[in-house]
Amino acid sequence: GKKHIKDMTIDEADQFIDALKGISEPYQKGGKIIPPTIPRTKELVPAGFFENRYKEPTLLSKLTPQTYYTEKLGVKKIVGPLETAKQVFDLQYRDYANSVEAQIIKIDKLAGTKIGEKIKAKVKNVPTKAVVRMRNLLNSYEVAPDFLSPKEKEIFTWFRDLNRRIFHDENVARANLGMPLIEYRQAYVRHTADQVAEEMLAGLYPFPEGLKYWAERIVGKKIFNPMEFHRELSDELTKMWTQDLAHATKSMLWTGLKEIHLSEPLKFYNEQLGVASKDILVFKNLTPEEREIYNERIVMPATTKKWLINYVNQVIKGQETELDASVNRLVTKSGLRGLLNKVLRPFGRTVGRKPITSLFQAAGRATIHGVMGPLRPKQIIRNKFQLVQNLALYGIKANLKGFYPATKQMKTFMDDSLFLKTYTGLEELPKNALAKLEKLNLALFQWSATSNVYQSMKVAYWDTLDLISNPKYKAFGWADPKRTYTESKEFLYPSERDKMIKEMEFGAGVTQYHYIPIGMPEVFRYKSLIPFTRLQSWWMNHFFKFNREALHRAFKGETSYGAKLPWSRRLGYLKYLILGGAILNTMGYERSFLYGAAPSGLPPIAGLMLGMYTYTTVDDDTAWGKRKKAAAKRQIFSSLQTFIPGYLSWKDFSAVWEGRKDLESLFFYKKMQARDEGDGFELELDMDMDLDFGGIEL
Repeated sequence: GKKHIKDMTIDEADQFIDALKGISEPYQKGGKIIPPTIPRTKELVPAGFFENRYKEPTLLSKLTPQTYYTEKLGVKKIVGPLETAKQVFDLQYRDYANSVEAQIIKIDKLAGTKIGEKIKAKVKNVPTKAVVRMRNLLNSYEVAPDFLSPKEKEIFTWFRDLNRRIFHDENVARANLGMPLIEYRQAYVRHTADQVAEEMLAGLYPFPEGLKYWAERIVGKKIFNPMEFHRELSDELTKMWTQDLAHATKSMLWTGLKEIHLSEPLKFYNEQLGVASKDILVFKNLTPEEREIYNERIVMPATTKKWLINYVNQVIKGQETELDASVNRLVTKSGLRGLLNKVLRPFGRTVGRKPITSLFQAAGRATIHGVMGPLRPKQIIRNKFQLVQNLALYGIKANLKGFYPATKQMKTFMDDSLFLKTYTGLEELPKNALAKLEKLNLALFQWSATSNVYQSMKVAYWDTLDLISNPKYKAFGWADPKRTYTESKEFLYPSERDKMIKEMEFGAGVTQYHYIPIGMPEVFRYKSLIPFTRLQSWWMNHFFKFNREALHRAFKGETSYGAKLPWSRRLGYLKYLILGGAILNTMGYERSFLYGAAPSGLPPIAGLMLGMYTYTTVDDDTAWGKRKKAAAKRQIFSSLQTFIPGYLSWKDFSAVWEGRKDLESLFFYKKMQARDEGDGFELELDMDMDLDFGGIEL
């Protein structure tokens, strides 16, 4: 707890010096004796680092939301800054990318580009003439030339200023890390192409799908010299990318913002991971008692370290999982690749490095639109009732006050909240990543989800404020030691503000979940499993995040991040079971409560694949085979319909309009019904899972 030698007692200083002596010993390398060294850094570990208790991941890790699991494993202090930086990077990149697209629209509008040329350019995957002209101007002039119109100068200056700003911030980040600075070049995008080429060769950045025939034109030349390969690839990138101003600028933004936001947190993460690994030179000099403490408090288990490394590499840095890579190789390393490239050649595209997983991601996105938009009253109402989950963590009084308007201080906390800024309520569909029509289709469901989070954060605020400001909870450590309990109603000391913001975001994430990649269950890392995971995150969150945290608080008397709780909060889960269960079951939302949330069917993509498999493999020579094949055909057709935006919404309303269902079915989920059809019974199973995907008739 001491930051300087001058703050230590003689005994503490002696212990500190003894510890330094145990850091390392001279060792031989290349015939030379390497003297002892001490790592040079401003701050080796954050406060409280050595009080960590690392846990090992279990099989349940696959179904547990990842950023929540970092708390359970005890690695949040190591990876937390990197998670925050990743969210900031994603938000800023999408904001900039959307601004770039807006400028491209302005360029075409000023030039009077016809709709036909725009469509042709889109199909051919090339920029319009107006965009190429602006790119050439930016590549030839440092300052907007006088012959441009005022509006053209404005666009030119916007792109030039953006490039300079990213260049400046990138060099600031490099200077902070002691890295060589990037030399500013007049040529607009050339240095960006060089950076990207280097990262591609290092396997850190995917080859772009829009780069025509790069494999045939470069690898086909059998260039084995890495430097020559880099030069050739860089030339190709420059020639192909810089013609497209939008693509070139976004590529510059991607590489630049990644370095600006992720470099320092990655360095910090690597340092902390090194500290958490067993140092043999230290360990061998410890007594048996000291070794036990060292193992328990400092050393991270190998399985935990492996989980953390994979999490950072695959989710934060974006590397492929081995499963996805092997699945994609079925196309990229086979004759299918060449065949598909010939089909795509007229459109200026190739199959890319991840053809299968890209296809699954596109299909999964289409399924979300088919299932969740634009208007499904019963789905929206059920989603609003997810607010009852706040009862499991917070008191009834705080839950009621959550319906009040937010106070000024509360608004400030929420306006600055990364959790709230990144929240959409949609699986892996981040904010600002949706087109206008997509936003319109999902607007009502997003409103229900985001308004739930907003209210949950208010509930967490009022409950945490009570723990801080009420003197009877002083022993639980929420209040700052300086608190006298005579402060004004919402006054908070800095340490209390940190605890407040932590619980507002953490609690809302537990009750309402979080759908960005780091907040998704681990199984969602594997894009090749999308057919089986799409629209399945709700029940995973329900069992392995919400119920798990509520039970942890009830039995352990503390949050997953270690904050102590009084009995009034520990009994929250019991209140949820009684009051929440009564509300949900009375309203007919049994599938949102306890075991009722368990999955009861296949997602649409998996249903489609199963139907196709059955249809092609079943022998229809028998009566049973014919029935099975007919059922598979209906399953294929039913699953395909869910890829149509708004399909289930249309299905619900048309069923009421045609008299097949009553008006009540639009607003409430009904249990299984049986109808006498004369020669037998027809069972109507409403196969609505967490986001439901239609009905199955037997």
